[in-house]
Amino acid sequence: MIRRIVTIIMFSAWIVSVLRAQVFSGRETVLFDFDWKFTKGSIAGAAQSDFNDKKWRDVNLPHDWSIEDLPVVADENDKVINLSTGRWKFIRGDNMEYKEYGVFEGNWDLVLVPADWMTYPLPEADPHWGWYRRSISLGEEDRGKNISVQLGKIGDADELYFNGKLVGSSGQMPPAFISAKNEERVYMIPPSAMNYNGRNVLALRVYRESGEGGIYKDKPIRKISGPYDSYSEGGPETGYTIGGTGWYRKIFRVSENDINRAFRLKFDGVYKDAEVWINGHKMGIHNNGYTPFEYDVTEYIRPGEDNVLAVKVSNTGKNSRWYSGSGIYRHLWLIKSERVFHDDRYCRIDYPKVDTASSAINFVAGVKNITSDTILLRWLVQIEDANGEEVHVQEKMINVFAGGPHEFNMRMNIDHAKLWSPDHPNLYTLRSSLFSGLKPMDGHIITFGLRTIDISPDKGLRINGESIVLKGGNLQPDNGALGSKSFDAAEFRKIKLLKDAGYNAVRIVHAPPSSGLLDACDQLGMMVVEETFDVWRVARLPQDYHMYFDDNWKDDLTSVILRDRNHPSVIMWSIGDDVPERFDPGVEDMAKMLSDQIKKYDNTRPVTAGISKGKVEWKRADNFFSTMDVAGYNYEIESYAADHKRVPARVIWNSSSYPYEAWNYWESVLKYPYVVGDFVWSAFDYLGDVGLGQYSRQNEPEILYPWTTAYCGDFDITGNKRPQAEYRSTLWSSRPEVHLFVRNPKPLFGERSKIAWGWDDVSPVWTWNGYESLFFEAVVYTNCSEVKLFSNGKEVAGKEVTPAMKNTVTFLVKYEPGTLVAAGINNQKTEVTSTLKTAGFPSVIVLKPSKSEMLADGQDLVFVDVEIHDDKGALNPNYRIPLNFQVDGPGEIVGIGNGNPQNTESFQGPVKSTYNGKCQVIIRSRREAGIIHLRVADIGKLIPGDLTIKSESTRRSFLW
Repeated sequence: MIRRIVTIIMFSAWIVSVLRAQVFSGRETVLFDFDWKFTKGSIAGAAQSDFNDKKWRDVNLPHDWSIEDLPVVADENDKVINLSTGRWKFIRGDNMEYKEYGVFEGNWDLVLVPADWMTYPLPEADPHWGWYRRSISLGEEDRGKNISVQLGKIGDADELYFNGKLVGSSGQMPPAFISAKNEERVYMIPPSAMNYNGRNVLALRVYRESGEGGIYKDKPIRKISGPYDSYSEGGPETGYTIGGTGWYRKIFRVSENDINRAFRLKFDGVYKDAEVWINGHKMGIHNNGYTPFEYDVTEYIRPGEDNVLAVKVSNTGKNSRWYSGSGIYRHLWLIKSERVFHDDRYCRIDYPKVDTASSAINFVAGVKNITSDTILLRWLVQIEDANGEEVHVQEKMINVFAGGPHEFNMRMNIDHAKLWSPDHPNLYTLRSSLFSGLKPMDGHIITFGLRTIDISPDKGLRINGESIVLKGGNLQPDNGALGSKSFDAAEFRKIKLLKDAGYNAVRIVHAPPSSGLLDACDQLGMMVVEETFDVWRVARLPQDYHMYFDDNWKDDLTSVILRDRNHPSVIMWSIGDDVPERFDPGVEDMAKMLSDQIKKYDNTRPVTAGISKGKVEWKRADNFFSTMDVAGYNYEIESYAADHKRVPARVIWNSSSYPYEAWNYWESVLKYPYVVGDFVWSAFDYLGDVGLGQYSRQNEPEILYPWTTAYCGDFDITGNKRPQAEYRSTLWSSRPEVHLFVRNPKPLFGERSKIAWGWDDVSPVWTWNGYESLFFEAVVYTNCSEVKLFSNGKEVAGKEVTPAMKNTVTFLVKYEPGTLVAAGINNQKTEVTSTLKTAGFPSVIVLKPSKSEMLADGQDLVFVDVEIHDDKGALNPNYRIPLNFQVDGPGEIVGIGNGNPQNTESFQGPVKSTYNGKCQVIIRSRREAGIIHLRVADIGKLIPGDLTIKSESTRRSFLW
């Protein structure tokens, strides 16, 4: 009997060990990023399995066609009709019958455009409303072409009707008036509206608020370079890039042995209006360009045969206030399991007790059963620490009924727990496995961190009971020269650069980030305020998300919360940024609706939103903020003290702050415990929203091509620090800091007044040929108590640093080639220096890779900084030299960029000019090992730069 018991115990132990060893074998997760076909345009029949796509391009994901070069010669299928000059019929007033095809025009005036309609001899007529009409002819030769009309600039808002059908609009008509006076009007005409054998009537409805009215300015000369088109429908908001429609197709096979398994397609993000077909069956359409979505394709998969996945992506109209990119720009996975599996979205970890001695977690697994039977399963859960050591294992039997997902709970303890915080981002791995007998059914893995969040007006923000202030910045979704393509390596690098610069928090503005970015934040200890929407029901742009809000908001919001609630880095959810209806009566009901939906799935984090007052009384924000845990103030620094007195329970954060007022914003954080952090606009420069750091939108409204970036980030789009980043380090750092710059003798991009999103026109340069013996202003940013300036070893001057200087000290110094040194002094001791050197003529191209080895997985990236040095190794910033890039071996160039906000060269190469003596090339690995050779050369005057990168095979499993 005893022997039998011992045998049973040993057998049970063996069973458990076998189950644990097979924990990875229940599920296969295949990265579906490779071997796609792609083309642009509206293609009939492309969703069908038998469609011939042999002539389409080969692409791999992530993919963004808006960052790719445009053809310099217009496509033969494109026809552009310029109607911003010439004769139109015109009438004052507003009557919707004027849009109809057969309207009598006998009482209309014949006018010439462009012209301000206020100059027309009708002084007593309605000054706010007017209609234009004219006819054009189209022939059979136009059938199948992409027809667009150009109308120049129109004051203020308009709607264009083509043969009685609305085909486009800009701005917003009253009562929710939004002006689009400075936008170029380009409208695509849908084929369904066209008459190819006769007269076509255009009717333009216009509302003028003030200033010029009607078609007042014609279309400028078109300029196309790289991915940029000055006629871009997105205009300056999207950086003059082009959207449109694109098609993706992928042929794949699954094993005949998988005939009884389950299959899911999981998209991390597609911009936008993604329609998905599998083997000709339409799975659905997903409008939001940033939220994750998935489809169960089990019943449509054909094991042992070719399967065709087709995705149509449409990025049309004016729909974004920043560069969005176009296409399947984030990862896509095919998940294969048995037909009882974890529904990943409904798997979560709760933390009833968080303590270093012993922490309790409650794991809730959502399990789905797509069979018709009730199935008895063994549920095994393992927890490992960051070193792979098992810290807890637990199992139990569960009955899974048909349908679901059904929730199952398992409470566990972790002794001697290591908590997650920005300074110590300790992570654990939870592996959940389902078995039917010995057969593995499915497995799911969650990386998590143990931490608590407390926030109050008297104690501010506390993580794990320790007070912390948020040193933050706003992040847009693009990745510089990669466009919107979300490679994990690019997301990790971006967060690492910010963390090294002193940031401990980012706000992901306007829309949710990629899962890869949040993984990086978890690993690096970067706290995240995750934003879900840019607009609700009221439009900012004619074709933005307001069109889908009522139908889609709940699904979109829920998908984000379910995907991201297990990330310890996410500390707040934001439901919007300056939504237009923020001061409208009843807005609190909508805000509460969104907040309640979040709390339904995650009640552990505060809910917030960021808003500014615009032109209304700030107190009107009280209703909006009443539904939230934390109030985000966009630029409203002057309201903190008064608001705290009026609403003492309110917790505030600087959700957006001006770079130029960094001192004042940071002082408010240090002064007021109820202000928990500051987030500058912006952490990184970004594509689109062009010229924000150069122009005042009120005083200089025309921000024109070739501006391509916002020019307002602490880092430029290649990841190089701009002067404001060094200034910020003097505010945030506890170490002595000193950073030396020189005011440029001539403005880099023309004269401008100081504006809040900009920065002083200074550079880290002491190479000024032709300026010998002239005086320059040296600008020193420091947190030291004294600064001394030295020119070629001789002291020029010294100054004590007073609070009134706000960490900025200036000196006048004569330019003499050599070295200029600023010394930061505390207690009469030099603690830190900053040096600028005069560079000689350019001599050599120097390559500085982010790493010397990469994974041969087709996804890894190496960022190579390219610099122009003299023969003594000094960077020469004063030359803009075109360089040629060549790669051999198992790698490819996926992006070439520089920090010039007016550069319109290709991001694809092979040529890119330096800016401030620098540029950058990004190399992507292929799925084969070997040696990658990079050569960068000019026309022959400089010593070329050569680099070898080792690409190594990896056994990284596709499981999980």
